[in-house]
Amino acid sequence: MSYQTIWKYNYPDRSITAEDLANGAKPYITVSAKGVSNGLSDLINDGADFGPDTPGTQTSGIQEAINYARSFANIYNAFLPEIHLLQGEYLIHQPIYLKYTSTILPAEVIDPSIAGNAASISAPSLIGYGNVNGQNNYTPTGTIIKAASDFPKGEYLYALLLPTTAWYSGATNPQWVGGKLENIIFDCNNLAAGVMLQQFGNGTARRLSIRNPTVPNPVITQAPDSNGQTWQTGAFVYTTTVNSGEYTELSNIQIRGSTSAFEDGFVLYSSSQLIGTNLWVTSYNNGRYGFNLNNSGSSRSFQYPLILINPEADIVGGWTGSVPSTNPASPQSAGYYIGGGNVKIINNNSFIGIQGNYPYIFSFGTLYIDGGYYRATGNQYVIVTPGQTTVVENATFEYNSSSNGVFKTINADNPVPGSQVFRNITYYDENTGTPSYLPFSINWGNFYPWWMRIQVDPFFDNNNRYFGGYPPSLTTNPPVSGTTYQNQNPTKIKIYLPVYASSSGTAGSVSVAIGNNQSGTNPPSIPTLYTKFINGSTSSSSPEIITLEVPAGWYYKFTGTGVTFGTATVDAV
Repeated sequence: MSYQTIWKYNYPDRSITAEDLANGAKPYITVSAKGVSNGLSDLINDGADFGPDTPGTQTSGIQEAINYARSFANIYNAFLPEIHLLQGEYLIHQPIYLKYTSTILPAEVIDPSIAGNAASISAPSLIGYGNVNGQNNYTPTGTIIKAASDFPKGEYLYALLLPTTAWYSGATNPQWVGGKLENIIFDCNNLAAGVMLQQFGNGTARRLSIRNPTVPNPVITQAPDSNGQTWQTGAFVYTTTVNSGEYTELSNIQIRGSTSAFEDGFVLYSSSQLIGTNLWVTSYNNGRYGFNLNNSGSSRSFQYPLILINPEADIVGGWTGSVPSTNPASPQSAGYYIGGGNVKIINNNSFIGIQGNYPYIFSFGTLYIDGGYYRATGNQYVIVTPGQTTVVENATFEYNSSSNGVFKTINADNPVPGSQVFRNITYYDENTGTPSYLPFSINWGNFYPWWMRIQVDPFFDNNNRYFGGYPPSLTTNPPVSGTTYQNQNPTKIKIYLPVYASSSGTAGSVSVAIGNNQSGTNPPSIPTLYTKFINGSTSSSSPEIITLEVPAGWYYKFTGTGVTFGTATVDAV
């Protein structure tokens, strides 16, 4: 059996072989919350040492174990023993890092003169003992890594920091291996910014609880590389492996904020395959975004979708700090902020939502939603997008605002063609009276809707009102003379407006205006299409019929002189 002994504990020797493993050697090392120190101390957290060190040291035993595990790696064998953390509370005085830069190289990097490539770069695996025990138990029996009172505020509690670029010129297709992180509670104690999970492929993070992260102050200097990071909090994942067949997997991870505000919960930047299952974030104080998602990365690659299965974001909002984009403006808070790329949400959760006057989903990317319960409790739309493709199926919306609809497209700097599709929608409206806008209205704002395809299948709300499909309707019918309206139906419509002389024998006229308000003025500025003379012999029983086709989202206006409008008929075109 090939072991080496460090004080009272046996660990696999660096020269461990397959034969050793077959004979019972354990491919892992163990760390206890009670530091072994010099073997004589009975003080809990006396350094929480992994190996021999000075009693009372500030160096975490977890960090020592990571450093020790890294010593197993070489260019011929990237085997790393797992690090098992026994139950208990590990008070951490300094951030726990695995950090490599262009000048600090891991042993596994192959000399470019040999192959011009990079071998598998292994990260350690931290596996906790005990029970994380879901969302409600704040002090479960398990492995708790906690920021001590002297922890440097704003740094990450734990950070897996692999470089974002190759280490040497000419490297091709490096095979990053992201390691594992399982069954651990990270208590940031309103001091640490959160946990950095920077995975480059085949990395997994499961059954984690990240509690009480705070805002970085003033900068996280170690993330994601040596250039620093100023606003990532909660759980940050940066994955850039492309075309390697690898993917990063996150599952059963919760982020809970309490008295200290934090910017974002899950920050997922990916240009490779990333799947997150049962990710949950809640904020009891001012927070920015529950999920900050950008599936484009620096390469703007849309090859793989970022997939979230049963995510939840229950946050108060109310962030007063910076936002990623000001032109077009990003919201101060949102349940989901999608900065770009393809995002797919498959959701069976019964309730998720955001409080305050904020949209629940704000998307600059391509968004597909299948299932879920979505709610914004203030006066904002539930989904806001600059016009990229958005498809929502089998979903439930709850809405309590009398001033806006569920979905809105804003005017982006660089809008792209796309489709807006809503199918099999269940809708709950908390308004007892008639709202100012249609409870489910597509308000295109100043966007150029002729680039878009819009489909909203018909549905009834909880008050048995019919929305979204056929027949289309007008906001006000008959329209008021001189008033500008918007076609809020999901399709192009044709209006048949009866017009007749207000005084028998006295002729009148009606002017018809239509436009898309590209200038963005308020009220909308639209040109007159034509003016029609109305004979004085017309009457309510024998009117002239004025026809007008209005694309979805466009504005229209009828202005009459000496005439009366009857109730219009509307057809979908």
